[in-house]
Amino acid sequence: MAKERLTRKEQREQAREKAKQLMAEQAKKDKRTKRYLQFGILGTAVAIALIVVLVIANQKPPAPQQNPANMATDAVVLEGDAQVVPSAAIPVGGAPEILTPNPDKVNVAIYLDYLCPFCGQFEKTETEDLLKYMKNGDIVLQYFPVGMLGQYSITASNASACVASLEPDKWWKANNAIFSNQPEEAVGQGMQEKSAVKYLKKSLLDVGLSQATLDCVSDNRYRDWVIASSENALTKPLPNSDIQKLAHTPTVIVDGVELTDNWVQDSNALNNAIESAKAAKTK
Repeated sequence: MAKERLTRKEQREQAREKAKQLMAEQAKKDKRTKRYLQFGILGTAVAIALIVVLVIANQKPPAPQQNPANMATDAVVLEGDAQVVPSAAIPVGGAPEILTPNPDKVNVAIYLDYLCPFCGQFEKTETEDLLKYMKNGDIVLQYFPVGMLGQYSITASNASACVASLEPDKWWKANNAIFSNQPEEAVGQGMQEKSAVKYLKKSLLDVGLSQATLDCVSDNRYRDWVIASSENALTKPLPNSDIQKLAHTPTVIVDGVELTDNWVQDSNALNNAIESAKAAKTK
Protein backbone atom coordinates (compact mmCIF):
# COMPACT_ATOMS: atom_id res chain seq x y z
CA MET A 1 0.00 0.00 0.00
CA ALA A 2 1.42 3.39 -0.99
CA LYS A 3 2.56 5.61 1.83
CA GLU A 4 0.35 8.66 2.30
CA ARG A 5 2.03 11.96 1.50
CA LEU A 6 2.16 14.37 4.42
CA THR A 7 0.34 17.67 4.11
CA ARG A 8 2.37 20.89 4.25
CA LYS A 9 1.17 21.49 7.81
CA GLU A 10 2.15 17.96 8.83
CA GLN A 11 5.57 18.40 7.24
CA ARG A 12 6.14 21.63 9.15
CA GLU A 13 5.06 20.06 12.45
CA GLN A 14 7.32 17.09 11.75
CA ALA A 15 10.22 19.48 11.09
CA ARG A 16 9.46 21.39 14.28
CA GLU A 17 9.45 18.16 16.30
CA LYS A 18 12.78 17.25 14.72
CA ALA A 19 14.16 20.64 15.77
CA LYS A 20 12.99 20.00 19.33
CA GLN A 21 14.77 16.64 19.29
CA LEU A 22 17.93 18.30 17.96
CA MET A 23 17.78 20.88 20.74
CA ALA A 24 17.37 18.14 23.35
CA GLU A 25 20.30 16.20 21.92
CA GLN A 26 22.38 19.37 21.79
CA ALA A 27 21.60 20.14 25.42
CA LYS A 28 23.13 16.79 26.38
CA LYS A 29 26.25 17.61 24.36
CA ASP A 30 26.48 20.97 26.15
CA LYS A 31 27.00 19.22 29.47
CA ARG A 32 29.73 16.97 28.09
CA THR A 33 31.70 19.23 25.82
CA LYS A 34 30.52 22.83 26.36
CA ARG A 35 30.76 23.08 22.60
CA TYR A 36 27.41 24.69 21.97
CA LEU A 37 25.04 27.07 23.66
CA GLN A 38 21.31 26.54 22.96
CA PHE A 39 21.20 25.56 19.27
CA GLY A 40 24.16 27.34 17.79
CA ILE A 41 27.91 27.38 17.73
CA LEU A 42 29.30 29.75 20.29
CA GLY A 43 32.45 31.10 21.89
CA THR A 44 35.44 28.83 21.55
CA ALA A 45 33.66 26.57 19.07
CA VAL A 46 33.14 29.54 16.74
CA ALA A 47 36.82 30.38 16.98
CA ILE A 48 37.76 26.76 16.31
CA ALA A 49 35.39 26.59 13.35
CA LEU A 50 36.90 29.76 11.93
CA ILE A 51 40.42 28.38 12.36
CA VAL A 52 39.35 25.20 10.53
CA VAL A 53 37.94 27.31 7.73
CA LEU A 54 41.16 29.31 7.44
CA VAL A 55 43.29 26.16 7.48
CA ILE A 56 41.18 24.71 4.68
CA ALA A 57 41.52 27.98 2.80
CA ASN A 58 45.30 27.77 2.94
CA GLN A 59 45.40 24.30 1.43
CA LYS A 60 45.07 25.71 -2.08
CA PRO A 61 47.42 28.01 -4.00
CA PRO A 62 46.24 31.62 -3.83
CA ALA A 63 44.19 32.91 -6.75
CA PRO A 64 42.74 36.31 -7.51
CA GLN A 65 39.68 36.80 -5.32
CA GLN A 66 36.33 37.23 -7.02
CA ASN A 67 33.22 38.54 -5.34
CA PRO A 68 29.68 37.62 -6.42
CA ALA A 69 27.31 40.11 -7.99
CA ASN A 70 23.99 40.83 -6.29
CA MET A 71 25.55 40.40 -2.83
CA ALA A 72 26.92 43.85 -2.09
CA THR A 73 25.91 43.49 1.58
CA ASP A 74 27.40 39.97 1.87
CA ALA A 75 23.78 38.82 1.61
CA VAL A 76 21.19 37.94 -0.99
CA VAL A 77 18.46 40.58 -0.69
CA LEU A 78 14.96 39.45 -1.67
CA GLU A 79 11.63 41.15 -2.18
CA GLY A 80 8.31 40.41 -3.87
CA ASP A 81 8.09 36.92 -5.32
CA ALA A 82 11.48 35.98 -3.82
CA GLN A 83 13.20 38.13 -6.42
CA VAL A 84 16.86 38.97 -5.86
CA VAL A 85 17.47 42.71 -5.63
CA PRO A 86 20.33 43.51 -8.06
CA SER A 87 23.58 44.99 -6.77
CA ALA A 88 27.18 45.24 -7.90
CA ALA A 89 29.87 42.94 -6.57
CA ILE A 90 31.92 44.18 -3.63
CA PRO A 91 35.17 45.59 -5.05
CA VAL A 92 38.11 43.30 -4.30
CA GLY A 93 39.66 44.61 -1.11
CA GLY A 94 36.53 46.64 -0.37
CA ALA A 95 34.03 46.32 2.46
CA PRO A 96 30.43 45.11 2.14
CA GLU A 97 27.71 47.71 2.06
CA ILE A 98 25.20 48.06 4.88
CA LEU A 99 21.62 47.82 3.65
CA THR A 100 19.59 50.91 4.48
CA PRO A 101 16.44 49.59 6.19
CA ASN A 102 13.24 50.20 4.26
CA PRO A 103 11.08 52.35 6.60
CA ASP A 104 7.88 51.00 5.04
CA LYS A 105 8.73 47.30 5.35
CA VAL A 106 9.93 44.94 8.06
CA ASN A 107 13.57 44.07 7.51
CA VAL A 108 14.39 40.40 8.18
CA ALA A 109 18.00 39.16 8.14
CA ILE A 110 18.93 35.49 8.38
CA TYR A 111 22.46 34.18 8.96
CA LEU A 112 22.68 30.53 7.97
CA ASP A 113 25.12 27.70 7.45
CA TYR A 114 24.02 25.13 4.89
CA LEU A 115 25.29 22.27 7.06
CA CYS A 116 23.72 23.52 10.29
CA PRO A 117 20.84 21.13 11.13
CA PHE A 118 18.89 23.87 12.92
CA CYS A 119 19.12 26.04 9.81
CA GLY A 120 17.66 23.14 7.84
CA GLN A 121 14.79 22.81 10.27
CA PHE A 122 14.19 26.56 10.23
CA GLU A 123 13.96 26.52 6.44
CA LYS A 124 11.44 23.69 6.52
CA THR A 125 9.19 25.35 9.08
CA GLU A 126 9.45 29.04 8.18
CA THR A 127 10.10 29.38 4.42
CA GLU A 128 6.41 29.35 3.53
CA ASP A 129 5.68 32.26 5.89
CA LEU A 130 8.67 34.27 4.68
CA LEU A 131 7.55 33.83 1.08
CA LYS A 132 4.02 34.91 2.01
CA TYR A 133 5.25 38.09 3.67
CA MET A 134 7.49 38.89 0.71
CA LYS A 135 4.67 38.44 -1.78
CA ASN A 136 2.45 40.67 0.34
CA GLY A 137 5.10 43.39 0.28
CA ASP A 138 5.52 43.28 4.06
CA ILE A 139 9.22 42.39 4.34
CA VAL A 140 12.65 42.80 2.81
CA LEU A 141 14.58 39.57 3.38
CA GLN A 142 18.36 39.16 3.59
CA TYR A 143 20.10 35.77 3.55
CA PHE A 144 23.71 35.78 4.79
CA PRO A 145 25.35 32.40 3.98
CA VAL A 146 28.35 31.59 6.19
CA GLY A 147 30.85 28.74 6.13
CA MET A 148 31.32 27.79 9.78
CA LEU A 149 31.36 24.00 9.65
CA GLY A 150 34.15 23.11 7.25
CA GLN A 151 34.54 22.42 3.57
CA TYR A 152 30.94 21.49 2.76
CA SER A 153 29.70 24.72 4.36
CA ILE A 154 32.16 26.77 2.30
CA THR A 155 31.31 24.96 -0.93
CA ALA A 156 27.56 25.23 -0.35
CA SER A 157 27.81 28.96 0.37
CA ASN A 158 29.87 29.32 -2.78
CA ALA A 159 27.16 27.50 -4.74
CA SER A 160 24.56 29.87 -3.31
CA ALA A 161 26.69 32.86 -4.34
CA CYS A 162 27.18 31.41 -7.84
CA VAL A 163 23.43 31.21 -8.40
CA ALA A 164 22.84 34.68 -6.90
CA SER A 165 25.49 36.15 -9.15
CA LEU A 166 24.81 34.35 -12.42
CA GLU A 167 21.15 33.22 -12.32
CA PRO A 168 19.48 35.23 -9.55
CA ASP A 169 15.98 34.31 -10.74
CA LYS A 170 16.76 30.73 -9.67
CA TRP A 171 18.26 31.54 -6.28
CA TRP A 172 15.18 30.85 -4.15
CA LYS A 173 14.70 27.44 -5.75
CA ALA A 174 18.41 26.66 -5.44
CA ASN A 175 18.48 27.64 -1.76
CA ASN A 176 15.53 25.34 -1.08
CA ALA A 177 17.20 22.52 -3.04
CA ILE A 178 20.44 22.80 -1.05
CA PHE A 179 18.58 22.60 2.24
CA SER A 180 16.22 19.86 1.04
CA ASN A 181 19.27 17.70 0.31
CA GLN A 182 21.25 18.71 3.40
CA PRO A 183 23.61 15.91 4.49
CA GLU A 184 23.98 14.82 8.09
CA GLU A 185 26.35 17.19 9.88
CA ALA A 186 28.99 14.54 10.51
CA VAL A 187 28.84 13.40 6.87
CA GLY A 188 29.17 16.95 5.57
CA GLN A 189 32.09 17.72 7.87
CA GLY A 190 33.90 14.70 6.46
CA MET A 191 33.61 15.86 2.85
CA GLN A 192 36.57 17.18 0.91
CA GLU A 193 36.07 19.88 -1.70
CA LYS A 194 35.70 17.47 -4.63
CA SER A 195 33.06 15.34 -2.91
CA ALA A 196 31.22 18.45 -1.64
CA VAL A 197 31.06 19.88 -5.17
CA LYS A 198 29.77 16.58 -6.53
CA TYR A 199 27.13 16.36 -3.81
CA LEU A 200 25.94 19.93 -4.34
CA LYS A 201 25.74 19.66 -8.12
CA LYS A 202 23.56 16.59 -7.67
CA SER A 203 21.39 18.48 -5.15
CA LEU A 204 20.94 21.32 -7.67
CA LEU A 205 20.13 19.03 -10.58
CA ASP A 206 16.42 19.90 -10.73
CA VAL A 207 16.99 23.67 -10.48
CA GLY A 208 17.94 23.83 -14.14
CA LEU A 209 21.16 25.80 -13.79
CA SER A 210 23.26 26.80 -16.79
CA GLN A 211 26.65 25.27 -17.46
CA ALA A 212 28.27 28.60 -16.57
CA THR A 213 26.72 28.48 -13.10
CA LEU A 214 27.65 24.83 -12.61
CA ASP A 215 31.23 25.67 -13.61
CA CYS A 216 31.21 28.38 -10.94
CA VAL A 217 30.13 25.75 -8.40
CA SER A 218 32.81 23.34 -9.62
CA ASP A 219 35.72 25.75 -9.38
CA ASN A 220 34.57 27.20 -6.03
CA ARG A 221 34.89 30.62 -7.60
CA TYR A 222 33.72 32.63 -4.60
CA ARG A 223 35.47 30.56 -1.97
CA ASP A 224 37.65 33.44 -0.77
CA TRP A 225 34.57 35.65 -0.53
CA VAL A 226 32.80 33.02 1.60
CA ILE A 227 35.75 32.92 3.98
CA ALA A 228 35.99 36.72 4.17
CA SER A 229 32.25 37.25 4.66
CA SER A 230 32.12 34.50 7.29
CA GLU A 231 34.97 36.11 9.19
CA ASN A 232 33.15 39.45 9.02
CA ALA A 233 30.06 37.91 10.57
CA LEU A 234 31.99 36.00 13.24
CA THR A 235 34.14 38.92 14.37
CA LYS A 236 32.24 42.16 13.68
CA PRO A 237 28.90 43.71 14.70
CA LEU A 238 25.97 42.50 12.62
CA PRO A 239 24.50 45.37 10.56
CA ASN A 240 21.29 47.06 11.69
CA SER A 241 21.28 45.31 15.08
CA ASP A 242 22.88 45.44 18.52
CA ILE A 243 24.48 42.01 18.05
CA GLN A 244 28.26 42.29 18.40
CA LYS A 245 29.11 39.22 16.33
CA LEU A 246 27.53 36.07 14.99
CA ALA A 247 27.27 33.52 17.79
CA HIS A 248 25.05 30.80 16.31
CA THR A 249 23.12 29.76 13.25
CA PRO A 250 20.45 30.37 12.34
CA THR A 251 20.46 33.92 13.63
CA VAL A 252 17.24 35.67 12.62
CA ILE A 253 16.91 39.43 13.09
CA VAL A 254 13.54 41.15 12.66
CA ASP A 255 13.85 44.95 12.47
CA GLY A 256 17.01 44.82 14.56
CA VAL A 257 15.66 42.40 17.19
CA GLU A 258 16.91 38.81 17.32
CA LEU A 259 14.34 36.04 17.16
CA THR A 260 15.28 33.59 19.89
CA ASP A 261 14.95 29.82 19.76
CA ASN A 262 11.25 30.07 20.61
CA TRP A 263 10.57 29.52 16.91
CA VAL A 264 11.10 25.84 17.70
CA GLN A 265 8.57 25.78 20.52
CA ASP A 266 6.09 28.28 19.10
CA SER A 267 4.92 27.89 15.50
CA ASN A 268 3.78 31.54 15.52
CA ALA A 269 7.02 33.05 16.84
CA LEU A 270 8.27 34.39 13.51
CA ASN A 271 4.80 35.55 12.46
CA ASN A 272 4.33 37.35 15.77
CA ALA A 273 7.70 39.08 15.49
CA ILE A 274 6.95 40.30 11.97
CA GLU A 275 3.42 41.38 12.88
CA SER A 276 4.69 43.29 15.92
CA ALA A 277 7.29 45.05 13.78
CA LYS A 278 4.60 45.91 11.21
CA ALA A 279 2.35 47.34 13.90
CA ALA A 280 5.19 49.44 15.31
CA LYS A 281 5.61 51.15 11.94
CA THR A 282 2.03 52.39 11.96
CA LYS A 283 2.23 54.08 15.36
